[in-house]
Amino acid sequence: MSTAVIDEPEAGTPACGDAVPEVRPGQDPELDAAVELLEQRVIGLFAKVRVSMRERAELLSPGLQPSALKALSFVIMAGRVTASELADHINSDRSTTSRLIRQLEEHGLVARVADERDGRVVNISATPEAITRVRALREKNRNQLYERMREWDREDVNRLSGLLEQLTELV
Repeated sequence: MSTAVIDEPEAGTPACGDAVPEVRPGQDPELDAAVELLEQRVIGLFAKVRVSMRERAELLSPGLQPSALKALSFVIMAGRVTASELADHINSDRSTTSRLIRQLEEHGLVARVADERDGRVVNISATPEAITRVRALREKNRNQLYERMREWDREDVNRLSGLLEQLTELV
């Protein structure tokens, strides 16, 4: 059995320099198959989420890009943000963020407003129309999800939620 050296152990792990078994695909074929199936299911889920985001953006405002919907959702949640804050949140560069803001403005979904304390700073905030439309879209989507899951057992929903949380921590 090969071993790997851990540089910085977390609480409850072997001390620095202690040998630990190295886990590689192929050591447990059943686990490997299960992890491969999980990977395929997650890829399928992400693909459906991308399609859903495109559809939601189009429903909100025809021609709106999904990334602009993501940006708008953050602006609504934050109340108002600078372009830099938005770029940081959506993990984007300034030029891409500027194009998203411009697209949102052209669709009447955000407005640029000079900061009261520093006129050189421009804040971006959602228009009342955008807030109303996004809330209505979210409510519609939430109702559809709840309706589709109504037949699920509550324990299964709770178990799935917990497993997704664990999976998210692994990534």
